[in-house]
Amino acid sequence: MNDLKFAFRQLLKNPGFTAVAMLTLALGIAGNVVIFSIFNGLFLRPLPFKEPERLLNLDEVAPKWNLEYTGIAYPDFHEWRVQNQTFDSMAVWQDGSFNFSLKGNPERVEGGRASHDLLATLGIQPLIGRGFTQEEDRPGGDRVVLVSHGLTPLRQRLLGDYRSGTYILITSVAVVWLIACANVAGLMLARGLARGKEISIRMALGATRAGVIRQILVESLVLSAVGGLIGIFAGQSCLSALVRFLPEQFPKWIHFGMDARFLVFCLATTAITAGLFGLVPAVQMVSEVNLQGALQATASRTTGSSRQRRSLNSLVVAEIALALVLLINAGLLIQAFRALQKIDPGFRAENVLTYDISLPQAKYTNNQQVAFFEEHLAQVRALPGVKAASATTIVPLGGHSGTFFEIENAPPKAKDEQDPVVLYRHVFPDYAEAMGLTLLAGHFISEQEARATNTAVIVNEMFAKRNWPKQDAIGKRIRFPGNQNPWLTVVGVVKDEKHYGFDQPMRPGVFLPYHFDPYQRMAIAVRTFNNPTALVATIRTMIQKSDPDLPMFQVRTMSERVQSSLWLRRSYSWLFSFFAAVALTMALGGIYGVISYAVSQRTSEIGIRMALGAQRADVLRLVLRHGMLLASIGVVIGLGGAFALTRVMRTLLVEVSSTDPLTFSVIPVLLAAVTLLACLLPALKATKVDPMEALRYE
Repeated sequence: MNDLKFAFRQLLKNPGFTAVAMLTLALGIAGNVVIFSIFNGLFLRPLPFKEPERLLNLDEVAPKWNLEYTGIAYPDFHEWRVQNQTFDSMAVWQDGSFNFSLKGNPERVEGGRASHDLLATLGIQPLIGRGFTQEEDRPGGDRVVLVSHGLTPLRQRLLGDYRSGTYILITSVAVVWLIACANVAGLMLARGLARGKEISIRMALGATRAGVIRQILVESLVLSAVGGLIGIFAGQSCLSALVRFLPEQFPKWIHFGMDARFLVFCLATTAITAGLFGLVPAVQMVSEVNLQGALQATASRTTGSSRQRRSLNSLVVAEIALALVLLINAGLLIQAFRALQKIDPGFRAENVLTYDISLPQAKYTNNQQVAFFEEHLAQVRALPGVKAASATTIVPLGGHSGTFFEIENAPPKAKDEQDPVVLYRHVFPDYAEAMGLTLLAGHFISEQEARATNTAVIVNEMFAKRNWPKQDAIGKRIRFPGNQNPWLTVVGVVKDEKHYGFDQPMRPGVFLPYHFDPYQRMAIAVRTFNNPTALVATIRTMIQKSDPDLPMFQVRTMSERVQSSLWLRRSYSWLFSFFAAVALTMALGGIYGVISYAVSQRTSEIGIRMALGAQRADVLRLVLRHGMLLASIGVVIGLGGAFALTRVMRTLLVEVSSTDPLTFSVIPVLLAAVTLLACLLPALKATKVDPMEALRYE
């Protein structure tokens, strides 16, 4: 208890040191709080099921088709369940959405189709009512539903895209935390050198080395505890702000609130932080005490041993090196993100509104579906400000629908060669103009052509190059597998679009006329001359007049879809850059503090040099040489660390080399320049030393 009281008195006696140390620690801990909360919510918090560790997600894969998941045909699942001798139970579900209309207010609700044993498999009991029965789960069974908050796929499948980036962010905040610890350790060590006489007196009066070390560690723990509390509250505030910017597709069941794991992490971080920045300075302060020299009356200033000065210098070198690692990788991530934004997506996203309409099969036959969408598109095209309007089964960045095609007169396949999975979409006329696709050869499918034959198709550039290299694709024929299917004639070739994301490769693609195989759900694309969102209310009213039970859903502009597809990479880039900026600020503060301390300890030496004829420029060079030597060593070490970390970040560095020469040359130079500025202020202070005043102490 006495140690604790003494620690508070010592810290309150030095409010400047205490404030800087606490804020530095708070910054380091706040970043860790934010990223650990994200990691905890994504990967550590149990799924909302009974015994989630016993749940296993099964699917079929097709590596030869470059498909991670293919989905399961229900007959396959039925056989798995019949022959199952491993699992307690098996169930199947399919995510989906449905129209819901109540008193003329239609909306789209998320849901799915599930087998009768899904709730039992997940260990869920309905709050009201019951689950499905086996009799209901068969063709011709009663049509029943369960109302819920949605189905939840298992974590690994759903959150795979977030894992690698989250690990990299964890690395970045750990580096920031280490820099914070090094910074405060340097402050503690410099303060310990100034307290050398005090510590010597205490030990001369009978204090043991262990007692002094314990006292200094208590001070470190107090600093860490208060800094940790500030960091926790700051981190939670930042996290709340970040959560507001989560995109629509982010899983709704994930929460980032405090729990037992969060509290354990905070306590462990606080304790380890106190040990990291407190133990080494404490041991050095005690072990380097010179009782005889420190107690002499003439010893008005403590210069510290060479070992202590080396420790201070080493801490600064470490801070510079770690900051450079983060700065280089942040620079690479920002370059990669900017490069993605400059990629030609193969479509023009500006001034395009998209929305979905789904027609119930029980209410609309195939012919009625065609008639509805044709009439709706005609109404939209007649609106003022509309340049083009069309419909497709899947808009760019909107999902996948794959199949296979046979190529007429194709050469025999090599052994083990597989046909690629082809992205296919059904479109209405004018789709290319509405979405801004680029025609490379042939022509787009006209309305008359679509109605007359239903056999004209458009392929993308990749499909044409794969199947007819160095040939004209126009006039070539393809068909769905099976001799009973008609041949389809290629009438146009369009430029590949980034359908799956700006950082994802495109597949071979085919566009078929909507009339070839009408779909109940279509995505409408409307290109306007001005802001497309101004038409939303008008179009919704039009739909309501056509059918009061039809909702207009997935209403988004293509520009919003593009930004949403880049959200994850944008978040990684800017978070990493923020942590790098914090690390740089801490590192500059560290080198400024060490150089300032060095100047204060060398005041007598500088005074003697100036008394013997040294010019101010000579003193300036002397001080700057010390600072830049430390920075240079840190830069060399940091370059090696940055090179190693970029190996891990390759998956995030699209369109940018992980060893980009520009980044690896410009950022170290910039870091050296700002380090020079950090050293300049104490260097200028050194040039103002009065030789007579300095020599008065000698």
